[in-house]
Amino acid sequence: MRIDLHPAYVLHRRAYRETSLLLEVLSSIHGRVGLVARGVRKRAAETAALLQPFQPLMIAWAGRGELHTLGQVEPGAWRPHLASSKLISGFYLNELLLALLQRHDPHPDVYQHYDMALRQLSGGAAEAPLLRRFEIRLLTACGYQPIFNHDVVDGEPIVPELIYHYRSQHGPSRHWPDVVNDDIPIRGGTLLAMAAQDIRSAADLGDAKRLLRSLLAPYLGGRAIVSRSWYVED
Repeated sequence: MRIDLHPAYVLHRRAYRETSLLLEVLSSIHGRVGLVARGVRKRAAETAALLQPFQPLMIAWAGRGELHTLGQVEPGAWRPHLASSKLISGFYLNELLLALLQRHDPHPDVYQHYDMALRQLSGGAAEAPLLRRFEIRLLTACGYQPIFNHDVVDGEPIVPELIYHYRSQHGPSRHWPDVVNDDIPIRGGTLLAMAAQDIRSAADLGDAKRLLRSLLAPYLGGRAIVSRSWYVED
């Protein structure tokens, strides 16, 4: 199988043998893909320099099985300018993608969300709203559609002034017959802000972060998200 040049980002890289790299990339067409970049650390320093996280690329590859062989590499059409303070958020996005996406499962919508998030980070966008929005979109794209706009027990619309208990794998309600330890109390106004993907106030952002961590946890398979420990507020 041979794949022609198309857009991609490197999510992770590590040394392989003496001169090569092992890459996990997010392809605009093929989703997450594992690649071997053979010999690039020795004879193609320019190519190795391109193969960095957060750099838009055009790549080609060939091969079968789980790991393919990287072919041609070209720089993408735009150049990011992630300030050092934004890099932690970029690495957090990469860790989420590596944890939630299976190899060779196409997700062009996820690629578009990721590309937009990097462009916004590069442009100086506020990180917390951007990260919460990306988490919601990633869960939705992977088929774990969170419910934010109605009570899952009685079907009534969420009322901003009321407090709901959000139960993982189910959704929010005021009518659970009992409260379990994993239920998360959250204001209706926060849920509606999350439904609109327009979370602005500090209180809403804090509650949305807590809820989304709970919703992501079952899909991480116990995998620790290392970049979370780098944030000062954590």
